[in-house]
Amino acid sequence: MASPVKSIGSLAQLLARLQGKDLATWLLADLPPASQAIIAYDRMFAINDLTPDAFRVTDFANLTKDQDGLNHYVWIETGQANEVIVVGRTKFNPTEPDYGDLFQDYAVDLGKSADAIAQVVFGDNYQAKVTAPLTELAKQINQYVKGAVIIPLNAPTPALAITKQLQIWSPIA
Repeated sequence: MASPVKSIGSLAQLLARLQGKDLATWLLADLPPASQAIIAYDRMFAINDLTPDAFRVTDFANLTKDQDGLNHYVWIETGQANEVIVVGRTKFNPTEPDYGDLFQDYAVDLGKSADAIAQVVFGDNYQAKVTAPLTELAKQINQYVKGAVIIPLNAPTPALAITKQLQIWSPIA
């Protein structure tokens, strides 16, 4: 049975709701004032193409970095049916072209022990029975991802950024 998801209409509609003038917006309304204070509401942006070229690193200028000089953000990832599928959190160095986990493909694997067992169980058929189906599944999962809304944070510590991710995720789960 599929888990319930929150429909967002479109990335543009989600972004507009999150940036509403009244902080009592759809997803962020229940956050305590201290949590809302670290969200850079005026810097949120949507991307329809999950490639680093679509990322707006300039929107993080002058935001608080952590002790390692890294910026943090929460993202709300959407699927092809315009539903929220993932709320994630990541960090990045604004001087490097790697802008965090959001831009990495999802991997599907068995894990070290299960893979070793599968190699024994399937032997010469390992590629056809295990590798090929997992590769196809990962391809379909990554193609399903449509885009994301990026929520820049004034987060001086990774722990504070993780807290924001959980607070934003909670109303969706």
